[in-house]
Amino acid sequence: MSVRIGLRGFAGLLGSRLASYLAKEPNYVLKVGILRNDPTLVRLMERAFLVASKGGKSVFAEQMFLDETDQVVRRINEHYGGLVRFHTLANLDLAECDIVIDAASPGRNHELQSHYQTYQGPVVYQDGEYPRGRLMSPPFMQTNQGGNRFRQGGCILSGCVPLLAPFVDCLREVKIHLVMQYDGREADHTISERVNTFRVVEAYRPRIEEELGVLIPANFSVVRVIQIPSMVHYALSLTIEVEETICAEDVKSRLCDSPRVQVVPDSMDGSYSLNLMQVIDQGTLPISVLGSTVRTEKISSTRTRIDLVAALYHRNLAVLPNVDAVRILAENMDPIEAMKLTDRRILA
Repeated sequence: MSVRIGLRGFAGLLGSRLASYLAKEPNYVLKVGILRNDPTLVRLMERAFLVASKGGKSVFAEQMFLDETDQVVRRINEHYGGLVRFHTLANLDLAECDIVIDAASPGRNHELQSHYQTYQGPVVYQDGEYPRGRLMSPPFMQTNQGGNRFRQGGCILSGCVPLLAPFVDCLREVKIHLVMQYDGREADHTISERVNTFRVVEAYRPRIEEELGVLIPANFSVVRVIQIPSMVHYALSLTIEVEETICAEDVKSRLCDSPRVQVVPDSMDGSYSLNLMQVIDQGTLPISVLGSTVRTEKISSTRTRIDLVAALYHRNLAVLPNVDAVRILAENMDPIEAMKLTDRRILA
């Protein structure tokens, strides 16, 4: 039986990637696509005309809606000459969807909120809607809050959680160093100044510690967050204390069995240069642990300290948890099995 999906932000940065991925799933139907009359609509229609000219498969959901007035919707339909027919939200019935993924830019009031109020199925917001919704970062979900509104934990959580999941039953303390992309705008700086800027950021620390603590019972400390422009990945360094005696090879083995994670083999000189274009172009899993950095130290008769470094490809880390959410919330799949299925689709 098909899973019917509604997607708000259908043509946005995240929404367009998610729509392309979901369209490849054999049992998923993009039932509803919702967007606004903005540059994302123009890009969607340009792509639609190009695909249609080549006889390709439609890039639209079965039903397309614009979060605009009747007059604007009529004008858009007249302008694009029948390639697709858009409807106003007054004609929307979310009951036709088994799940709704809200991938639109955060912080905007929109008419869809009134539809959400009466919708009985799960609605999945993105990280930017904090603190709205019940936090999830597969395979974990907030347990002290109910309701049908969920919120993805963002790229940092999506990168950390699969690395910690194999040790969740014995986890005591985690220290995190993070190097990430700078995503702000500085119009008053030259390109050279922006590219070469180095920032130490404190604002991320309390939020990361809070949300990890909601999902995993352990003590978390974000030691440092550094931002560098032009990066296409994050670099994550973890120091983990577990209530268990464990060796480095066992750590690597558990990480290899964890969904979303690959362990890069050791090199002869103990270093490794990761080619991130393989992650981007060849469908490699988005969390790459550098094998030569995995070290363990026994700190008591029952406790071990683990050190490791991982590269996170953040664009995939934004898309894949939403696919997992469909499997978990709409198909009632086991979270680990849901993530592993998503991984197999990546690697196929």
